[in-house]
Amino acid sequence: VQTDRDLFSISGVVFDPLDSLNVQDISVFLSPLGTEILTDAAGNYSFDLLPPGSYTLSPSSPGYGFNPVSIDVELVDSDVSGQDFMVEDLGLPQYSVSGNVQYDLGGGLQNVLLSLSPGGYSTTTDVDGNFSLGGVVNGSYTLTPLLAGYDFAPLEISVDVADADNTGNDFTASDSIVPTYSISGAVSVGTAYLKNVSITINPGGYNTLTDDNGAYSISGLAAGNYTVTPTKSGFLFTPPSAAVEIVAADVSGVNFDAMPDNSGNFNVSGLVQGPPGGLSGATITLQPGNHTALSGGGGGYTVANVPSGIYTATCTKSGWTITPFSQQVVVADANVTGINWFASPPL
Repeated sequence: VQTDRDLFSISGVVFDPLDSLNVQDISVFLSPLGTEILTDAAGNYSFDLLPPGSYTLSPSSPGYGFNPVSIDVELVDSDVSGQDFMVEDLGLPQYSVSGNVQYDLGGGLQNVLLSLSPGGYSTTTDVDGNFSLGGVVNGSYTLTPLLAGYDFAPLEISVDVADADNTGNDFTASDSIVPTYSISGAVSVGTAYLKNVSITINPGGYNTLTDDNGAYSISGLAAGNYTVTPTKSGFLFTPPSAAVEIVAADVSGVNFDAMPDNSGNFNVSGLVQGPPGGLSGATITLQPGNHTALSGGGGGYTVANVPSGIYTATCTKSGWTITPFSQQVVVADANVTGINWFASPPL
């Protein structure tokens, strides 16, 4: 089995003794694999992860020759570096490639980068959207425009230079339409959902509140990495925040569990309704903790000094049918009111 330890590299530099800027994007071919790479801004190149064997390197760039024309390399059991080529100007006739970039809402578009390859030719448009690339020798090329925030039609133009300047290479630019997506989820507390939780998504500072069902959704998000954070006074959340990556689709199910932060004692109150004037003498119990109170005249009651937390409340009186059977009560940094019951008299 061949591993990376059995693979090696061949590297070198393409240099021009007359022009140090004339060494980028020179094609270097590796045979017999048929692999091609381009030199970087300093003229460096490297073929990596090659098995031992016999190889031939050959550089190429329109209008230029190279010394040597090619290099044979025997790769045995280590990397081979220093396989360098010198650029030689062949003195071939040179021409220009020109055109214009128009903004679809009117006028020429400035600062569009036009790249012509192979050869590493490049320039930018002027204030009227015009451009011209000089020093181009006969050959077949691809012309490509680029400016952040814009899309171009066509995406590229095939250019053939044949003993004359090549003109009329025109593009139309339009504002890029960046696809956006949404992040959604819900916040629950015990067996219920929690409304009015502030949901913040960063970067961007996007914010919304959960609805009556504890649900939230924030849209208009570009692909990328975000952090979703819930906050509400009196509550702690699990997890405290969630890391979300948007790739190319909406992300749902980013959910949180809320729990009262257990700071302070508060009251829970309500009415036991049913008979005229309400039901007195009913026992209201909150568990855990066995916090209790009796309903008084008019059916009103208050369970006092209840710590922050999630409770199950029940209401009972011998012989009476009281609904609901139980209720979840969430105590969080405030008194809780409106925990009401309906009593039906004995038959």
